Amino acid sequence: MRPPGGEVEFGERAEDAVRREFREELGADVSVLGQIGVMENLFLHEGARGHEVVFLFLVALPDGYGPCFGPVPVREEGVVLGGEWVALEGVGRSGGPVLLPEGLAGFLTGSLE
Repeated sequence: MRPPGGEVEFGERAEDAVRREFREELGADVSVLGQIGVMENLFLHEGARGHEVVFLFLVALPDGYGPCFGPVPVREEGVVLGGEWVALEGVGRSGGPVLLPEGLAGFLTGSLE
């Protein structure tokens, strides 16, 4: 599983991309509280090597957005997909969801304590 987000468009600041992606994917106008880090991710997906730079931001959902845990519809290119808000404490534990990119759960756990 991956947190909400996406690509930064040419000429767009990463912070603005966060707002746009949350609006597009979740229909939520979030407040960006600050950048908490940057991760570089080298990965293999379906036999192809990939490389991405991940900007990490702390955001606040708008008042009345809905529950912070459980199912949430996510829109990706006009298609509604199933998403889920989960507690960070359960991520990466035996039987729990795996958070991508690799190392993100540990980074978040350490940076938000």
